Amino acid sequence: MFSEINQSVQKASVMWMFKKVGRIDVKLLRAQDQDDVLETALGNDMDDFDINNSGGEGQNTMKVCCAIQRSIFCNLNVEFLQLYCPPERLAQLAEAVSTHPSVELQERRITYIPENPINPLDEGTQDRLNKLLDRLWADEDTLNIWTTVDKK
Repeated sequence: MFSEINQSVQKASVMWMFKKVGRIDVKLLRAQDQDDVLETALGNDMDDFDINNSGGEGQNTMKVCCAIQRSIFCNLNVEFLQLYCPPERLAQLAEAVSTHPSVELQERRITYIPENPINPLDEGTQDRLNKLLDRLWADEDTLNIWTTVDKK
């Protein structure tokens, strides 16, 4: 497949470019309970979270670091959260968060996030990347694809 693209490609491990994490996608049924949900998650080894108002991956997502003061949680008014934790704590965090009455657990999984994300690409480069990703996904042997490029 890569020879058709006419690019210089060689096999090499790129796992050093990614961090293995547990990720839980939750839907908040009542936005006013977001502080309580995040406090529960923090008490159960949550490392970080993303705010996602679209409900889908990639669009309208704001990265928030949990190292800042807890007052950041006030009045976020979000519908969807992506909670990140160490992979070995995924079950514990999912259990704790799912017991909250205003949380609907959407998905939990082990995933990889880039250590050094690349800023969004220009339109032409993004189109070429999208074509490559489409071809990779079309291959029946493809299970997952991770990239260091931030989504637009």
